[in-house]
Amino acid sequence: MDSHSFTFEILKSFMETRLRDSTNQPSGSSANIMSALNGFLAERGYRETDSVGSILRSSYKDNVKAHAEALRAQGRPPQYIANRKSLLAHWRRAITEADRASAARIGRASPFQAAVRDLFARGATMKGTARTTGVPLATIKRWLEGAVPNAKSAKWVPRLERHFGVPEGTLSDLLPFRLGRELAASPQPEIAYRRRLRKQVSESYAIKEPNERLRSEWQHLVAYKVMSAKDVRRLGLQRSRRGKWRMTAAPVKVAQARNWYSFHESNYVASADMLWSFVSQYLGWLQLPVREVSEMSEGASDAEAGLGGGMGFTPAEAMTLANFVRSDLLDRFVEWRKARSGGHFHQGIVRFLKAASSLCHPTTGYLTQSYKRFSDVVPNLTPEDWAAACRNVHADVADIIADESDRAEPVSSRDSFEPIAHVLAMPNPLDAVADAVIRLDADRPSTGGIDEAVWARNRLLLKLLASNPLRDKNVRMLTFTPDGKGHLRKVNGEWRIAIPKREFKNFEGAAKERDYDMVVRPEVWPDIERYLGVYRPMLAPSGNPYVFVSSRDNSGPMKKLRKCFAALTRKYLTRCPGVGPHAMRHLVATAILKQKPNDWMAAAYALHDRPETVMTHYGHLKSDDAYQWFAEAMAGPFSRM
Repeated sequence: MDSHSFTFEILKSFMETRLRDSTNQPSGSSANIMSALNGFLAERGYRETDSVGSILRSSYKDNVKAHAEALRAQGRPPQYIANRKSLLAHWRRAITEADRASAARIGRASPFQAAVRDLFARGATMKGTARTTGVPLATIKRWLEGAVPNAKSAKWVPRLERHFGVPEGTLSDLLPFRLGRELAASPQPEIAYRRRLRKQVSESYAIKEPNERLRSEWQHLVAYKVMSAKDVRRLGLQRSRRGKWRMTAAPVKVAQARNWYSFHESNYVASADMLWSFVSQYLGWLQLPVREVSEMSEGASDAEAGLGGGMGFTPAEAMTLANFVRSDLLDRFVEWRKARSGGHFHQGIVRFLKAASSLCHPTTGYLTQSYKRFSDVVPNLTPEDWAAACRNVHADVADIIADESDRAEPVSSRDSFEPIAHVLAMPNPLDAVADAVIRLDADRPSTGGIDEAVWARNRLLLKLLASNPLRDKNVRMLTFTPDGKGHLRKVNGEWRIAIPKREFKNFEGAAKERDYDMVVRPEVWPDIERYLGVYRPMLAPSGNPYVFVSSRDNSGPMKKLRKCFAALTRKYLTRCPGVGPHAMRHLVATAILKQKPNDWMAAAYALHDRPETVMTHYGHLKSDDAYQWFAEAMAGPFSRM
């Protein structure tokens, strides 16, 4: 009898025979196993005469999940629900075993083979999947031809599940044996920067609760930085042309008590946000207790031994911007930061030093011109001493950067390429994104409603960033309005993104040369129209102009877009630990330069940047991929050597 014609009544008879003939009795007794199915059928509304169909096959996990939620709503304890799920797993294995035997008898595809074929039917290629997953191509071919994994090759099964973004067990549950827990694990590549960051976050030292004095000093500094040039002159002060900070009333960030430092009169100030991170770290370090050499571990470096702790300042002593007018303290903090980063003089330290230098510039520095505001915390310094101290800081910073640069070029404390290195190494990195979309399609919710709307939003997010790799802020603030005045608009039948240059982070640099006005890839147009017309109205009211919105807080832009994108890439981009939207810029630029070597202008237009900036960031391609570029030219001569 063909198992696909099984009713639950026939399946029960099959199970009774299976239990009776088994030499290895399942952990649950026969009575409990039978009772579990009866309870499941009663709660789900099925009868014994109903066909098993997809209920215990392709829809098994969804049905069991819904059943568990119903039991939970009935007040059943967790242990009862867990036991019910364990007992139902016996029925899942029973129908799988029946299907396998039936397929062998009548020459039909086995359940495992059919499931693998279904995954590849969505557009994935065997070669591409083998390349991105590491599963041997021959193994994939054998599985598609009907071979069942053995104990040795079964280790690749969980990798295929993760690659296609399907629930764990979609393939492994169809094997004739239980897959070991160690094989089902899903380890992600360890990123050195993230490992170091976790450790440093656990040892946080930055100021969290500033006193009133520091708050007042900071608010005065921000006001000076954002006011008009005319108002600066009216106060008898000076400010460099590029020293003005830009504000925005757009909801780039939500004003909260914990991020008070990044706002001025309810307007977000990105430069203040960045500078505060330096200020809070430096002044927080001053409060760390001094560590004696005897406290340091054996073998510690000179920097670690002498500067293992902070300066032991009291909060009142530490919490003032006047401490930036101290070359001795700045020098020690830099050495401490280097030791904390494994001896590297990285770009984070350079940016800190340049911030200190700017504050103490001999003519336009805020601190240089603010002696009266700080005279009470430096009573031993005359105005002339204060000015001299500021000049000293400015000169010392230049010397530190020059000396360190002579030893070695400052490096980034984190390698933004590392989490996606294996993707960048592919002949065309965008193939990995295409695979991710296929896996996302395979994971489309079957329940519809909000879940499906969120899925459609995430699918558009992934595809749109592959077409137009914008920075995180510009993606979050992307707008659409029916009158065509938003950033995302349809012009002459094609979808485009138009963003004024002033809205870009690099407005003072590359972006000042042109507004962003780029067509979206035609392959993305159906996603845009389906999302805007069908799904987005389910997530947010029509008055919300932002393209990407949250299902939980739909009053503005999607505030956690970066976290959402990291979760998407962690789940669907092969061997990726999760990256932010900025990583798509790396993928797109690398894909362009691999297909069109040295076409820096094309990559620059795609990233809305300058060719020279792109050459600086993607110069590694000139050596890493050089072999591929001139391989054909060299093949002839080398064949005769």
